[in-house]
Amino acid sequence: MVASEGTARELFAQAHEECQDFAELARKHSLHGPSRLAGGSVGVVARYALPPDVADAVFAARPGHVVGPLPGPDGFRLLLVEELLPPELDDETQSVIRQELFGAWLKDRLRDVRIDLSRLESP
Repeated sequence: MVASEGTARELFAQAHEECQDFAELARKHSLHGPSRLAGGSVGVVARYALPPDVADAVFAARPGHVVGPLPGPDGFRLLLVEELLPPELDDETQSVIRQELFGAWLKDRLRDVRIDLSRLESP
């Protein structure tokens, strides 16, 4: 994460064309404190946790490629795609799916709820 698109483009060129180490560039230039210390690493990120435009760019890239610059609320991002993991229906994924389905079901039910305040008795 850097403040300007120009800086992001320059860092992209350094990582992509000059083969400079992405982690070193992140440690030196990133404004994102937590990942800066880790050389830009944010760990495994699920597609649903990313904004749609970022997810589309990341999941269209091949492992080892740098994606960006992508505008964000705090500046411009460059992302190194280290690996794309195949989908897996593990316990965590099942839990996320259950929560999303329940939330959608509840929202649908709440839309149909009507409360008639005129029938309430006042003390």
